[in-house]
Amino acid sequence: MNSLVTALGEEKERFMKKIAIVILTGLTGLGCLFSLTGCTKELVYGKDHESPPISKNFRQGSQEIFQASKITLQNLGYKIDFEDEEKGYIKTGWTPTEADSHYLELFDRQDYGTFSAYYQLEVRIKPSDAETEVEVTAPSRCIVRHIKSSFRAEKKFLSKLKNQLRGSDLQMSNVGVKDQ
Repeated sequence: MNSLVTALGEEKERFMKKIAIVILTGLTGLGCLFSLTGCTKELVYGKDHESPPISKNFRQGSQEIFQASKITLQNLGYKIDFEDEEKGYIKTGWTPTEADSHYLELFDRQDYGTFSAYYQLEVRIKPSDAETEVEVTAPSRCIVRHIKSSFRAEKKFLSKLKNQLRGSDLQMSNVGVKDQ
């Protein structure tokens, strides 16, 4: 009788192990299936964030500034997506943010870093009687809210544009540099 009870106990134990393996295999399969379909589903989309413009005035005409702006953007590695010379407007393609180009306001501090965002430069050329104003802004697209421009990309563009527009004859003094 003891051997019969032992044999039945062993049979029951083998059966329980088989059931446990089948259940674990099924749960693992379902877990894999859900993880594959869950990660590919888009849940959040990036939003566009406007940036305040910065500007600089130049003595050159709007056509000369427009052409110099295109050259400057290309020299800085930007791809020009849209241009309208009549309206004095140039827009670059989307570029990944750099570690110092944009930041988040976090605990009353500027938190720089990479957070999977993109930005583009928009240049507006506004002629007037005496000087031509060049306005640059760097709107961004990001999942994170309240991203702000550090104005480094905009200032770099204006600085390089100034160099591009500088004449071949310049005068240097203790006060600074003057184009002739």
